[in-house]
Amino acid sequence: MRFLPLLLAALPLVAALPAPAEPADASAVVGNERHLGWPCTKSSQCGTKDLYCRRGKCDVRKKLGSKCYKSIGCISNKCSEKRCVAGAVLTLGERCETSKSCASTYCGKSKCAVPQPVGADCYKPAGCLSGICTDHKCAAPATTPNPDPTTPPTTPKDPSAPQDPSSPQDPSTPTNPTPNPPTDEVGNVSDNGHFEDDEGGLAPWQTIGETKRSDVDYTAWDGTHYAILEVNEAGGPGLYQQPYTEPPPTRRDGLEARDTQIPSAYDVSLRYRVNKIANAGAKGCRLAVLYDGKAPDASGVVRYTSASSEWKELRANVKSDEAIQYLFIVMDCPDGGTTTVHIDDVNFVPLAPEEPAFTATDVARNGGFESGKDPWTLVGKAEVVKLVGVVPPDGDYYLRLYREGGTARQLLEMPAGTKVAGFNSYDIKFKYRLDSYYGGKANAGQPACRLDVSYDDEPPTKQVYLSAADVSKTWTELTVTVTNDADLIKAIQIESYCGDYQNALADVYIDVVQVLSRAPGTTTPPTTPPKKDDVCVNGGFEDGAESWTFASDAAIGTSYPKDGNGKKYAVLQGHTKDSISQQVQLPPDGTTGSGGFYQYVVRFEYRVFEYDFGGGANSGTCQIGVSHDDLPIADVDKRTIDSASGWGTYEATLTSDMDCVQNIKISTSCGGMASTLVAVDQVQFLPKAYTPKTEPTDVARNGGFESSKEQWTFAGQSSIGTINSEYDQQYAILQGGDSISQDIKMPDNSLYQGYQAYRVRFKWHVQAYAAGSTGTGKCQVYITQDNAQVDATLTPFDTPFSGFIDFSSYIGKEDGFIKNIGFGLSCSSGYTATIYMDNVHFEPTEYVPPPKTEPTDVARDGDFEEGASSWNFAGDAMVSGADPMWENTKYVELKPGGKVSQTLVMPPRSLYDGYYGYSVAMKWRGKEFTSSGGLCYLYFSQDGSRTKLGTMEYAFGNSFPGWVDFSGPIESEDGEVVKSISIGLECDATANAVVFIDQVSFTPIKDLLNAARNGRFEASDLSPWVVTGTTLSNSDKTAKDGLHYAQLSAAAGGSGATMSQQIVLPARYPLDGSDGYKKYDVKLFYKIVSYNGGTATGGAAACVEHLHQDDQRRERD
Repeated sequence: MRFLPLLLAALPLVAALPAPAEPADASAVVGNERHLGWPCTKSSQCGTKDLYCRRGKCDVRKKLGSKCYKSIGCISNKCSEKRCVAGAVLTLGERCETSKSCASTYCGKSKCAVPQPVGADCYKPAGCLSGICTDHKCAAPATTPNPDPTTPPTTPKDPSAPQDPSSPQDPSTPTNPTPNPPTDEVGNVSDNGHFEDDEGGLAPWQTIGETKRSDVDYTAWDGTHYAILEVNEAGGPGLYQQPYTEPPPTRRDGLEARDTQIPSAYDVSLRYRVNKIANAGAKGCRLAVLYDGKAPDASGVVRYTSASSEWKELRANVKSDEAIQYLFIVMDCPDGGTTTVHIDDVNFVPLAPEEPAFTATDVARNGGFESGKDPWTLVGKAEVVKLVGVVPPDGDYYLRLYREGGTARQLLEMPAGTKVAGFNSYDIKFKYRLDSYYGGKANAGQPACRLDVSYDDEPPTKQVYLSAADVSKTWTELTVTVTNDADLIKAIQIESYCGDYQNALADVYIDVVQVLSRAPGTTTPPTTPPKKDDVCVNGGFEDGAESWTFASDAAIGTSYPKDGNGKKYAVLQGHTKDSISQQVQLPPDGTTGSGGFYQYVVRFEYRVFEYDFGGGANSGTCQIGVSHDDLPIADVDKRTIDSASGWGTYEATLTSDMDCVQNIKISTSCGGMASTLVAVDQVQFLPKAYTPKTEPTDVARNGGFESSKEQWTFAGQSSIGTINSEYDQQYAILQGGDSISQDIKMPDNSLYQGYQAYRVRFKWHVQAYAAGSTGTGKCQVYITQDNAQVDATLTPFDTPFSGFIDFSSYIGKEDGFIKNIGFGLSCSSGYTATIYMDNVHFEPTEYVPPPKTEPTDVARDGDFEEGASSWNFAGDAMVSGADPMWENTKYVELKPGGKVSQTLVMPPRSLYDGYYGYSVAMKWRGKEFTSSGGLCYLYFSQDGSRTKLGTMEYAFGNSFPGWVDFSGPIESEDGEVVKSISIGLECDATANAVVFIDQVSFTPIKDLLNAARNGRFEASDLSPWVVTGTTLSNSDKTAKDGLHYAQLSAAAGGSGATMSQQIVLPARYPLDGSDGYKKYDVKLFYKIVSYNGGTATGGAAACVEHLHQDDQRRERD
């Protein structure tokens, strides 16, 4: 246990390690931590279908609805309009363009096909079950040797998975799954890493704290045992082992040891399962791999906050400058708590020793300015300071370059013991913070100041332009490489400069300056492609289709090559939409560390052998063009083909802002019945240096108000404050009724032109508040969106408070980009307040539409307080008021023949476009009534006509002293939604009345439907009824409703009269998702106009009415 103190000393080092980057969707990458974030040039290098290669690094494939750039970035394999959408899966034999669109995972010769076994012919990896196509044959993957050659390795079985029903089982005895045989990685030197030694238990592992070996457990990663590490109040547990003794023995896998030295680097891997965790706080607990009591990099630490039944992998590269004696596996919970973790399948694989790397030397003296200004030379507005409220990144002091500008210069001296006189290249590294800025006479948005970094008396190597948007309370790290090819560098210089614009000022803080020597011959990584920049492979097709993917009927031609271009070329037909594509490959010498380029010039020669425009109405033209990564061809990259032609040159620039270009396609197409035959040769893919557009993280300009009111519109008495600030030097002041706002402007390099949603953040402080003399009330701060108040952001307050606090709220717009964001302060009558605002941020985010709902009342201005704005008035109807018996200001007065109606408009985000019935309710009062025996009728009706069945009426014969309720249903009878509702008054000729109505509501009746079409027979014919012996009546006021009805006539010995119609349901029915309803209530009105009993005797009925259902007759009298 002599290494225990070393281990305990190492635990604080673990705490200092950064947490591993969290994936965008952690649930999608369980078990794939090894590959997330790894560098890549193609998605297949990411090792799992859950990841893909994005901008040179393995990233998580996105869920439906997430932002995307290309289809491989979506779990559904389909990206449309920059969003992941549901993908179409093609079956065997269906035409395809890519293998990922096929259910079989293989698109061969433009049709979905079955991948082939080892030994079969192939032309690309997707055509092989193994995923490996070598020399046009499917090859087997490399395999890992097993300790027991008779037992193939298997993945651990899930004990909760259903067992094979064909396996014989004793019902009284549980059947355990077959354990996965333990298998070491090649080169492993750990001993008992699977913890299956029944005699030795955990030996030769040495333990710390609560560590033990499990009982037999068939859920182990492999075998039936694992190690259990438990963190309790006594501290963290651990395991450690000495892989080698001196001298190292023969390796346990039987291979010869690489050398006689104890290794100084290992690839350490293990499987772990978090069995439980409790009371661990927000930081959770950690599992780490250490060596000799020292911590490795962050890859050797995993943090977790929840338990899981899944086994995961931890893999770390452990490296040391000296021979590694012991390897440790330890745990802790930084904020306390308890946890239990299972460990299995531990592998220690020695790595070959690396050549000693050049060690950079920091030759800067007093780079933290803790010793004052020496040995720096300060010129102009430059000083070493320690200011209250400023927290430097290190120590207490820092360099301040302020107002119009200052300079700090240092002569370089090599540290004692350095064997060289100096270096001709250094990395100048420091942290800076722009604390305040004023643009002076510079144009709006024009940076007026800059930070220059230079060496000796040379012009600046790096110039960082400063603007109001850079004002921040955080420190930014800057690294500038300076190189003198002719001589050693003698001095370095950092300068702030505002001299180009009158009155321009800046206050810049500098700290933690390092001047790091660079290895002789080291140059800055290239930012432009190499001279040999064509990365197209087999662009002359002299190797046939090698390195290319040919789709549809694309083929290799040899009959008519261009002189000097070799003997082969590609042939594409337009009418079959042929294409050839190639995965972009970078040359071995490397040009970039990001996995590719964002822009390529594509150049090739082409010849149009044949062209036929199709003729007549089916004529058309053809096109040839280039695209990348499954995107359509941009209009600017299309070339029209309208005749045969000789060899010509095509050139276009392909640009990607979301990811490096991975695949380039050349394709042809034709419109109508046009056709063409095109030869393509001498293809080049020429990378270009390009900075991709990005999504901005904050678009607020002058959010700290350090440039006064610049970029803002101030309304009311709002102003800028400069004193008594507890947060920043300047801030905005708002009083009751004041507001400020800013037009949204995207940065020049923004990926998008605007956003529909933002997270709005700022700091605010209530400086003063005074309540009114009477009543109750409050003041409230709110956000405006396109100059309209966003009610959801209202934040009331009724007391002042000290110090600035955070305010954060989401705003979104469904129909277009948000163009203006602002803030306001409102107070109830008699109340006053003053607030300070600072540090404003407008952070673009994804728009989340509010859920659709069913409205409870669709009547607009049902109390008529807005007059006639939402209603249509007809006859003797008017808006009135001043009824002493009614508390409302306005209501409607109706006299006989008067009517008000309203076209129904569903509110925004309504679940449906309309309803088939409504419950209509209102308050009414019979103000006057006179009669000589007649009545008056107050009625509701739908879609403009009282004569429809969708009517509810109330007859009255006297006046009422007060307001009473009147309600009833309006129901559709024609299978269409109700479009309008009317309220009217009618009287018999011998009666007269005056009626007041108010508080009208239209409440939708959910799931109400009449499936009969033209059930009132008011159309111009009987359609859609199918009839025999049935006619449409002439206009007849005696109809049950309306003016028409159907007439059925039957005679003795005839076939009778019939009418029927096919049931056609609206789109939203049936409500249960089935194909239709099994039961209907059939309702109709009928009148027997004439009857002759013929030879029937007595009271016997001579005629019968029938109801039919799907040609099955039901009889009734």
